[in-house]
Amino acid sequence: MPINNALERYSLDRGLESISRSSLPDVPLPDAAHLPPADQLNRPELDRLLHQPNLQDFLAGELRPEIADRALLTPQRFELTLRRAAQTLSDASSKDDAPASPALKKAARALGEEANLRELLNMYRSTLFQG
Repeated sequence: MPINNALERYSLDRGLESISRSSLPDVPLPDAAHLPPADQLNRPELDRLLHQPNLQDFLAGELRPEIADRALLTPQRFELTLRRAAQTLSDASSKDDAPASPALKKAARALGEEANLRELLNMYRSTLFQG
């Protein structure tokens, strides 16, 4: 079938003649807030084909932590887990029965500072949205 005959069926000088509606029920998309992040970011196909592995790729692969539950990386679960870890480290470093190691105190302080910075970020973000 030549191309010209196929194009004759469509007249491009007219607008929409009708709108058809599907009789199938709408399928709702899942809530993006509850979807776990992807295991890896998608790289463009050409990069994947032409990329030659090097030492940096090997080190990045070896140092990447294995996360069994990808849902942990959603913002709500991560925030909750971070707060629990900070509280656990704070409780462990402030126990009177055993002296806490300096590394434990530093870790508790670092997670506490992280939580404070996240709260400050959320406050600034909400201020920007309010205008």
